[in-house]
Amino acid sequence: LDFYNPIESTILIDYTHDITSSQLGTNQRVYKFQAVGGSDTRIDYVSNSGYNPYIAKDGSAVASISHGQSTVFGGGVNRSAVRVKENSFAVSFNGSAVSGNAEDTSGGWNPTNAITEVTLGSSNNGNSPVNGHIQRFMYYPKGLTNSQLVTLTS
Repeated sequence: LDFYNPIESTILIDYTHDITSSQLGTNQRVYKFQAVGGSDTRIDYVSNSGYNPYIAKDGSAVASISHGQSTVFGGGVNRSAVRVKENSFAVSFNGSAVSGNAEDTSGGWNPTNAITEVTLGSSNNGNSPVNGHIQRFMYYPKGLTNSQLVTLTS
């Protein structure tokens, strides 16, 4: 991926669900940055009750972050910003503070098995659709600050 910075990134997405929470399921994928083949490397954002992006490097989870906010349904906007950087992982959702479980300050990055593919709105085989709309997707080849994450999602 020519636009992707393997050292640090921030991913911002605004999306809606045109369904109810009972219709959501467990794997409605908003986006997935992944290495195709080899050891599991991904930045995987699934809209479910887990409230967290899943970040894996070369087969191991490297960060445990969770914004702890409930998903908005019925066409309301969900804004998420995720920072991925060596020893600096964070998430803000609809203006939530980047503190506590929303930040992880330990964990390696710049995987050996490099990210080569991005999917938006479903998994790479079209399963687990977001059942809504992606209103905005922005990629920053830099790890933005905690205050910038909050501002972008407010």
